[in-house]
Amino acid sequence: MKLDRLVSGLVLGLILVAGPAFAQSNAQPLNTDGIAKAMGKEGDLTGEMYRVSFPRSDLTVKVGNVVIKPALALMSWAAFVKSGSTAISYGDLVLLDDEINPVISKLEERGIELSALHNHLLPENPRIMYIHFVGRGNEVAMAKGIWEALALTKSPLVSTPASPEAKPELAKEIERIIGYEGTISVPGKRHTATFGSPIAANPRVRESWNFVVTSLSPTFAGRDATRSRL
Repeated sequence: MKLDRLVSGLVLGLILVAGPAFAQSNAQPLNTDGIAKAMGKEGDLTGEMYRVSFPRSDLTVKVGNVVIKPALALMSWAAFVKSGSTAISYGDLVLLDDEINPVISKLEERGIELSALHNHLLPENPRIMYIHFVGRGNEVAMAKGIWEALALTKSPLVSTPASPEAKPELAKEIERIIGYEGTISVPGKRHTATFGSPIAANPRVRESWNFVVTSLSPTFAGRDATRSRL
């Protein structure tokens, strides 16, 4: 009888110890193909994060006499990371005034929460607002919901190849000073969590700087982790 109890205790202990590791080893990877299909275009996989971007190339936005290019400050995007058996999504949506309420309603309808609504540019024309959102659930279902929200705007949703642009000489000097080439987006070193789950490759905790060269001087637009909303 004592032997039976001892064996039962050992088996129970092994189950308790090995159970989480076994579950983790059998966790499904992020369904990037499903996300791409739901959003109508492929994204970029960086580590554990999959990000799909939608530049607002339909807009002509000016700050003073400077025309703001989509890559500078008019980029809608959604990022996805796996968290256990579910996924977490973050992102920004670039919106005109009359697009805000329909987009918020659609996101909430699909179970995606609004975490911030504010502007990044001053004083721009036309007025542009930015929605920050966060959601947790099935990555494909969230991707469909985000796409449905974008479909309520005038955002171009069809993937088109970008035309190559010559890098100005000033860009080389900026790269030399900062120490990074091309698109400058430096991952942060903070450990963050949302919905109680740690995020190994947080799409928000990173420092990024954007520059556009005008005929007068370079124009700068930057965002850092201290201003990001988690």
